[in-house]
Amino acid sequence: MFHWNDTRKEGYIALRYIAYAIENHLIQKLNKAKVEISENELRKALGQIQVSLIKQRSNEFYLRSNNQDLVANIINKLGLSKIPNLIPKDKITNYL
Repeated sequence: MFHWNDTRKEGYIALRYIAYAIENHLIQKLNKAKVEISENELRKALGQIQVSLIKQRSNEFYLRSNNQDLVANIINKLGLSKIPNLIPKDKITNYL
């Protein structure tokens, strides 16, 4: 990736380091919980976790994507709360 000035370059390097540190922490935590997973498998699984904002008249909801087995296992082993399939917009902060 090309950046025009030193500040942008430093920001890019810092952001990449933070992403690497988080990814490495997740892999170590999952391996400790007996979930053998590679970096690519983790990235693919995290990419499958999505929510879409649905507007219906004056109501707003989030619709969760269908979790594959690996995603469900990751959520479970990390001790995270599973987001319901459909949740009101004002309740989503309970899962962040």
